[in-house]
Amino acid sequence: MVYARVAGVHDGVKALLNAQVEHGIELAESLGYSKNGAIVLRDVGSGTTLDRPGLNKLRDMAAAGNLEAAFAHGPDRLSRNALDLSALVHELQANGVAVYFVKGWSGSTPDGAMPASFVGQFGRYQRRLMGERTRRGQMAVARGGRMPAGASSQSEGYDYDPV
Repeated sequence: MVYARVAGVHDGVKALLNAQVEHGIELAESLGYSKNGAIVLRDVGSGTTLDRPGLNKLRDMAAAGNLEAAFAHGPDRLSRNALDLSALVHELQANGVAVYFVKGWSGSTPDGAMPASFVGQFGRYQRRLMGERTRRGQMAVARGGRMPAGASSQSEGYDYDPV
């Protein structure tokens, strides 16, 4: 089973998801798993929550004993929260599912569990940095007299006057 996730809706969503799936299938094949009958689950949404349709299906399949291995591009595709990531990998492994990542640590080995906390914490830190950078960029654009991307023409109850 290959799981792919992107954070938001934009022009490149389909290409990003397809690339993650392709890399996951390549890793699975390199480890001796068959491409035939591979299940692919895709989600578009935040990595800060575990309540996503594709991830829920992955967990249900694991709990039912219908899954041998799960492949994701990186740990942050499963979760950006260290505790959630650790708990999710533990849950999958407790159900007999080997967890593999194209990039980053491998949750399928005992040594792979240690870096999970680092990866999860870094994911949370990186998400916070992205928010700060976005806000700084939007403020700079607004100070320059332009409407920030994604802002409505009536932001915060004000009308925009391009003059």
